[in-house]
Amino acid sequence: MTTHGINIGLPGGGGRMGGMLICEIAQADDLFLVAATDRADSPYIGQDSGEVAGLASNGVSLGVDPASLFLKADVVIDFSAPDASMHHAALAAETGKAMVIGTTGLTPNQE
Repeated sequence: MTTHGINIGLPGGGGRMGGMLICEIAQADDLFLVAATDRADSPYIGQDSGEVAGLASNGVSLGVDPASLFLKADVVIDFSAPDASMHHAALAAETGKAMVIGTTGLTPNQE
């Protein structure tokens, strides 16, 4: 465990798994949600991610720019879609940030 906590970026924050992760991060003393995004066509864009997840406001609005996740976070946790995960992985490599991918349905080449 770190003494300063871990800043988390979360793509897919408006989805089912994103909401679950927002709830889990909110319960942890050493994890801090600092950025969350969703698809550009999501009805949740601009809304508070805590409220979208069924919690109180957490001050983190859902945006559309995945690069913002990697600018603000120590680690990005991705449970989005295969193509989006590949884009996020490229951003992680460019920025040198850690990334956890839990996305399913990746092709062998994507893996």
